[in-house]
Amino acid sequence: MRSMIVQQLLDVHASDPRPEGPGRRLLVVGAEDVGAVLHSSRFQRTDFVRQLSGAGLLATDGDLWRERRRIVQKS
Repeated sequence: MRSMIVQQLLDVHASDPRPEGPGRRLLVVGAEDVGAVLHSSRFQRTDFVRQLSGAGLLATDGDLWRERRRIVQKS
């Protein structure tokens, strides 16, 4: 049995004509689950994520991420 939230999403978006491409999509809604995804080293920081969140910690990695993390951590 589908959850009410999933059913509502299907009702709203099932007829959406936009192609989503060949990749799989995953909807994550729980705070702990979102945290697990964002902390994963496999999380891909795509152009879409950068457009969505700007050039902050969420969309950066490597040296730039470490530099910005140090700045935020001091607060």
